[in-house]
Amino acid sequence: MATALKLKAEGLPLPAGLFVISPWADLTQSHSTYATKAEDDPMITLQGLNDMAADYLGDADPADPLASPVNGDFAGLPPMLIHVGSEEALLGDSLLLAERAGHARVQVRLEIWPEMIHVWHFFGGQLGAARKAIGSAGGWMAERCGG
Repeated sequence: MATALKLKAEGLPLPAGLFVISPWADLTQSHSTYATKAEDDPMITLQGLNDMAADYLGDADPADPLASPVNGDFAGLPPMLIHVGSEEALLGDSLLLAERAGHARVQVRLEIWPEMIHVWHFFGGQLGAARKAIGSAGGWMAERCGG
């Protein structure tokens, strides 16, 4: 998302669509799902994200749109597909991202996959839901490219 915002700001060509999986789009970790999903999410912890954010940001402002794209200006961005699992601490980032994109009149499709964890697509060899998500996203991308 930060890359799309930067491309837009520089007047460079944008992709036909933006597909994001379990986005970490708010480095302030301000959404309630960081707490409400803490026991359900086996991969993501608030402390772990705080540590990674500190390492990544250095002295930069965590609210800067290039660090926390949910704070960016989405007007004029291409259509967006967001996949997120219902059991993720990052669920709130996806909700905010979809809401703010929608307010900016960006076509956005938010898919919250029941009982899925962070980036469940990685488990395509073992998990039918992962294969289904990958296939669905592939179809969405093909539509953006005229295929």
